[in-house]
Amino acid sequence: MAKELRMERKVVFTERPPFPENMLVELTNKCNHQCIFCHYRLMSRKKADCNREFTFDIIKQAYDNGTREIGFYMIGEPFLKRDLEEYIAYAHNLGFTYIYLTTNGALATLERTVKCIEAGLNSIKFSINAATTEHYIQIHGHDDYETVKTNVRNLSEYVRKNNIDLSMFITFVKTNITLDDFDLLLADFSSFVDKIYECDCNSQGTPIIELINNGIVNPLIYLKENQELCQMVFNRLHITSEGYLNACCADAEGLLSAVDLHEVSLKEAWHSDIMVNLRRQFLNNTLSKDVLCYNCLHKEQHKVKPLNEALWSSNGR
Repeated sequence: MAKELRMERKVVFTERPPFPENMLVELTNKCNHQCIFCHYRLMSRKKADCNREFTFDIIKQAYDNGTREIGFYMIGEPFLKRDLEEYIAYAHNLGFTYIYLTTNGALATLERTVKCIEAGLNSIKFSINAATTEHYIQIHGHDDYETVKTNVRNLSEYVRKNNIDLSMFITFVKTNITLDDFDLLLADFSSFVDKIYECDCNSQGTPIIELINNGIVNPLIYLKENQELCQMVFNRLHITSEGYLNACCADAEGLLSAVDLHEVSLKEAWHSDIMVNLRRQFLNNTLSKDVLCYNCLHKEQHKVKPLNEALWSSNGR
């Protein structure tokens, strides 16, 4: 059976859903790329790595409450963390059954990725959003296309030679710049990975209207409203590098950071008043225009406020 990304997970749409089986942990909010559609390039949030012992405690809290899948990425590039494999090993030794990464691949050398595999990594996804050097520089902001290609090829050969059960995927975010790149990407990479996914360029923290105005995306495609409830608010934990529970995986600024996990347990935070209120707005179709989620859902660009003003202010603003 062909390997696939795990995109569909159990979700219960209620104000107080069960504790999630899946979590994302942001080991660092720093990135080595400046992707044109990602808000990271404009981020005012203080750049920082997570605290090791605190993060280990949060991971254990999640495991003790039933979480079994963990991804080590959100806004930042996980391979910027020199001890990345130690977080993977910690989760593996606790008993997590599915451990995964998303990376731009520029720093994912064979030496680094082998350490992650040996620590317990189950799946790696490469974010490669162009298929020529010229386009790659335009999209990613760095001339790393050939480096990434080498890293993916070397890892693929190592996995096959050693009969390692590691899932390998690529996601390609399509923009107006790269409308003809997907076939080229298939030619370059399809023999190295299990599957390559072509994705529409949706908001990655940067308002979709801004992307349209800058000619990055096509308004005829991307101005369609998303009528579905956002599942991640109901079935996934997002832990920021500061140690906050956040409602979203693509919130570069921390506008959706809800609860400081230094002050309350992870389980308490999941069912906190601020998270319950956000879910209620989704369920009742009363999402406030000053919540970042509204812009994402409706493809609009209203001025937004942080979910938790205290956390926003404490992060150097």
